[in-house]
Amino acid sequence: VGAEMENYSKTHKINKTVPIQNGMIFDYEGMEQIWGEAAGFASLSPSLDNYVLMTLHPRCCFESRETKQAIVKTMFENFNFSGAFVISRAQATLYGAGKSTGL
Repeated sequence: VGAEMENYSKTHKINKTVPIQNGMIFDYEGMEQIWGEAAGFASLSPSLDNYVLMTLHPRCCFESRETKQAIVKTMFENFNFSGAFVISRAQATLYGAGKSTGL
């Protein structure tokens, strides 16, 4: 993909946007495009049980509940996921080690 983009950029103007700044999402439409391209989310069938686990940047862990709800709403409405789980990286590390607390 990198070489293809490099060749494409020689003949076409590319508008690059960065939807995330300092670990926080500022452009939800841009993020939606990235999520759609990242794993082919758009091709998921709504009849299948598809779940997503998303981790947040450490700076976002104390972000508002509305932000987390907006992420989950996008996953349900636009990508037809059956379930979503949004956690901090620290929680994901604990669960990966088979623990539920860091004590």
